[in-house]
Amino acid sequence: MSCTHPDNSVSLLTSISRWSAELPLSPRECEICRLVASGLTNKEIGAVLEISEWTVATHLRRIFSKLEVHSKVAMVAHVLDLVAAAERQRALSRERRAQLPSLHRLPHADAV
Repeated sequence: MSCTHPDNSVSLLTSISRWSAELPLSPRECEICRLVASGLTNKEIGAVLEISEWTVATHLRRIFSKLEVHSKVAMVAHVLDLVAAAERQRALSRERRAQLPSLHRLPHADAV
């Protein structure tokens, strides 16, 4: 699975947070994904979130199941593909709205 998101790591981590509502994950699972994407180990993630390393592993198993992946690399790639797809969809929606005539420019019904 290819990662279609730009190579800017700060942008990647910000995008995961910004698009978390679009992902099939809980807020905590999104946070764990973001921390995995930043390169932290399970032990380091546990320290940051003040949870045990075993709880991190449990969250990862649930994330893997939801995303139908089997590794952290596949998880991050899949999440970033979902984020990129959401960003493309939003850009298309903006383009379509920009192409619609403005209500302010349309002739008023009384003027006809």
